[in-house]
Amino acid sequence: MECCLVLPRCEWLLHLFQAYGEEGVNPCRNILRMKIWCMIIFVLVIGGCSTPETDPSLTDKRATNIPIDDGGFLSGIPCSAPCFYNITPGVTTEEQALKVLSSKTDMKFCDRWERNANGLDGGIQCSNIGLSLNDAGIVSSLSFTPTSSITVDEVIEKYGPPNVVSVISSIPLHSLKGRIYMAFYYQNILTHMALIDQAMDLTVRGSGFNLTPSTLVERIGYDDKSNYKISRYQTWHGYGIYQESDP
Repeated sequence: MECCLVLPRCEWLLHLFQAYGEEGVNPCRNILRMKIWCMIIFVLVIGGCSTPETDPSLTDKRATNIPIDDGGFLSGIPCSAPCFYNITPGVTTEEQALKVLSSKTDMKFCDRWERNANGLDGGIQCSNIGLSLNDAGIVSSLSFTPTSSITVDEVIEKYGPPNVVSVISSIPLHSLKGRIYMAFYYQNILTHMALIDQAMDLTVRGSGFNLTPSTLVERIGYDDKSNYKISRYQTWHGYGIYQESDP
């Protein structure tokens, strides 16, 4: 599988999803979708992706989330951030990670891609769990969508407020309405998370991301030290409206 070049201006948005495609979606196509959003936001040029043929009989299986509850993020079972079911970026080998994944799903329902010429790591996507691998065969990053609800107040109760946050919007050309996205960064545990996106209406004064205690976490990601990056960040100021981060 050949995936596209990751464009740095969209780093935080792409970062959470580069090892992951939505349920039933090839990861390359997911990266392309992220780049399209980034093109709308930053007017960037994106390249094309080639995707493998998919066996239609596997579609329903790929679309089914693997039951992982909170992935250990809050419960600590069997381990907590930045460890996911005993997979820790920078520590766990490909063989060890495959053993964990195969204990949770039939690997024939997973997608796999190799490192490409543009430097994008190889990786594996199994429905709502994705990971990337470096040249040494070590997990370099992973991300997952929990199958139980996690709210922002639960995250802060366990880990405290984030070090920084990032907010970006996606507004189609010639439109005043779109979506706005927010991410939390916990640098000390090499963790980042995307919150459920919200509608944005530029005709409404002060429109932004409305962060409340009950805001839900959509995706959680962990990285090794070399892959952990933060872009377009702003300081945490508690609950309330967050405007888009400066470029």
